[in-house]
Amino acid sequence: MPSKEKSSAISFPMTFFLATLVITVAAFLGFSWYVWESAHEFEVIEKRGFRLYEVSSAISRANETLTMSARMAATTGDIKWEEYYNELDAFLVREVKEAESLAPDLFMSRDWIEIKKVKKRLSEIEKKALELVRSGVSNRKFKLEYNKYFTEAEALLFSREYEDLKLEYSNGLTRINSLTHEHSNEAIHSHRMLGLKAFISVVSAMPVFFAAWLGLLKKINYYISRRREAKDALEESERKYRSLVTEINEGFFICDKNGVITFANSAFARIYGFESTSRLIGTPLLEFIDPAVRKKVGEIFLKGLETGQFPGVVEARIFRKDGSAGFVQMTPGLYMEGRSVIGIRGILTDITERKAAEEELVRSRNDLSILNNISSVINRTMDMEELCSGILTALKGLDIFRSGFRGGIFLLEGERLRLVSQTGNSEHFIHLHSGLRTGECLCGIAAGTGESIISRDSSKDARQTIMYTGMQPHGSIIIPLKARAKVMGVLFIYMPQGFEMDERDIELLKSVANQAGVALDNSKMYEDTKKSSLHDPLTGIANRRMMNTFFEANFKKAQKEAKPFSIIMLDIDHFKKYNDAKGHAAGDRLLVEIAKLIVEVIRGADLASRYGGEEFMILLAETDLAGAAIVAEKIRRSAEAKTEVTASLGVSCYSSDITSGEELIKKADAALYESKSSGRNRVTVKA
Repeated sequence: MPSKEKSSAISFPMTFFLATLVITVAAFLGFSWYVWESAHEFEVIEKRGFRLYEVSSAISRANETLTMSARMAATTGDIKWEEYYNELDAFLVREVKEAESLAPDLFMSRDWIEIKKVKKRLSEIEKKALELVRSGVSNRKFKLEYNKYFTEAEALLFSREYEDLKLEYSNGLTRINSLTHEHSNEAIHSHRMLGLKAFISVVSAMPVFFAAWLGLLKKINYYISRRREAKDALEESERKYRSLVTEINEGFFICDKNGVITFANSAFARIYGFESTSRLIGTPLLEFIDPAVRKKVGEIFLKGLETGQFPGVVEARIFRKDGSAGFVQMTPGLYMEGRSVIGIRGILTDITERKAAEEELVRSRNDLSILNNISSVINRTMDMEELCSGILTALKGLDIFRSGFRGGIFLLEGERLRLVSQTGNSEHFIHLHSGLRTGECLCGIAAGTGESIISRDSSKDARQTIMYTGMQPHGSIIIPLKARAKVMGVLFIYMPQGFEMDERDIELLKSVANQAGVALDNSKMYEDTKKSSLHDPLTGIANRRMMNTFFEANFKKAQKEAKPFSIIMLDIDHFKKYNDAKGHAAGDRLLVEIAKLIVEVIRGADLASRYGGEEFMILLAETDLAGAAIVAEKIRRSAEAKTEVTASLGVSCYSSDITSGEELIKKADAALYESKSSGRNRVTVKA
């Protein structure tokens, strides 16, 4: 018995050791495979998580800068801000696409779709504002129009709708950023739990766990390196962002919750008369604001910090470093990091010159009232002659013409000037000026050069080349009527000999001339539009409205005078297939080609019209059935030879048994149908 117990005691530990060794080796091998497989997946998740973090942060910053760029364009009138805006908008689109590819389940959610809708509306408002800015820049010469466009642009970008959308979009981005962090943290947490399980396995297999830890430390080192790289990339992105803010021409500032400036760009320093920003950092923002309004501005900032709502703009009087006064316009907003409010950030615009201009505008309100009255006269009609007559009638009411008004308006037509309207001039005067050309006499010179002419004595002015018996010495004011930098005509006003007129009155007349020039241009465009309403906008040939008029006149003539009148109906074969195969643009070009070759075949007395879609109608005045068939065959051959398609045509001609135009058209249409049903690319004649 003693020997058996001893034998049992010796063999048991050996068996346990061997079993433990086998289990440990097996666990080590399995654990090693598991660790290396998981490490690869962890690396992929880490890369995606860090990139997602970078992208979501960039989206938030780019959105703020995008808003700033649009507002800068609206407040400064500098169209270069639109370039910044477009670059940032393209950058934002790329970043969003990358974010959607990194976390499709997150960025394809209902929440993100709603955020994108809000962003779409924001972009519509911003781009509409930028269009107004461009319009304002293009109308810079016309002060009223210029102010109107920029006021509308600023109203859009600082409207309640826009601010609400901005807040909704910012909150949405904050939620998305939070979700991205949660998304990354969940993945990291999952792998950390796997690491904990690995640690437990290592503890149970101590002889081999040290080696496993070496591998784990290596992965931790890799993790730290990647983290450092992500931090460096984020700092570089921040550096670029600050560089953009620093280089803009508008002041930009950030202050903490106590109103102390923590960041300011060089433009901000220049507005206050400082050479650098070092003197400003750490200084209360309100220190430079007029004490009379300092408390009010401070209350606005405090309320904004509490509610997150700021007025669109805050105007205030400031005192610069040298003691001089000025006016600024601040556009404040919350400065946040994630969900935490850090302080206030804003854009500062120097509006000192604008304020001076507004004061001048107030002083000139009487002149503007006169301009508005004349503008209402101009806007009453689009008829050219009635418009010119109304302008002259309105001018008679100006104070400077209390003693009487004599003048008129010439319209420039090529190299000649046509007297459209006049008042106070004799028939002899009108006759002498009926053939006036550019460069001739004072009015012709003004029309040719586009420059105003003021002549105080016609008897001493060598440029006054048209003279007539009984003409009394007089002064003249000739002002070109311009639109889009083009001379439309001239306004001439006869004044007493040796007259004197101050610069303000002359500028007032020029303003009237500017309005008149635009009105005349609009009237001309209106008349051109009326003319173009009779033609198809795509092909340039007659439309159905003009065709109906031509058809009715020739049909009645054929009935009354028993003269032949033929029509041809043309339809392009398989046009739908052509359109589907090559696209609508190619289909439009084909319609233009067909219209062109029809016009080349028919006579000047005939009429080609687009009847509808790919169908054309050709009206042949005083042409019998045989002649019409010849014309139709020429058109068919031309289409076959010069285009990629063929055409089917139907021909009919008026006869005494036809009682209505509809009947004649139906016969041509029936002939066309027969051509198409018989194989297409042919001409069918219906007697």
